[in-house]
Amino acid sequence: MKNAFCQIQPSLYEGFGLPVVESMQSGTVVMVANNSSLQELVEMTELKFETNSVEDFVEKIITLTSNEKLYLEAKQYCIEKGTTFSWIRAANDYVSLFRSITNECKSETKVK
Repeated sequence: MKNAFCQIQPSLYEGFGLPVVESMQSGTVVMVANNSSLQELVEMTELKFETNSVEDFVEKIITLTSNEKLYLEAKQYCIEKGTTFSWIRAANDYVSLFRSITNECKSETKVK
């Protein structure tokens, strides 16, 4: 992935989009269909194309390949966005959530 010019995710539906995150973390520019979770993962307008529009996709890829300044901005955006995702952070968030729920359950049990 790290040597690719761009990774394109033209999915009709994604539950999360792990390949998008992996590409970003390897420093690859990512273009995504503007749907489901993908639109939340990639918020940069120039990297999103309408799901069923070949014309929009072609226009976006031509712009990205012909505009070096935009490509470098997109690359920096993807690198920075990729750093916001971490398995350790996700695990810690789940542990915190479970502890919070457990504490709430303990509190409710004491009240009764």
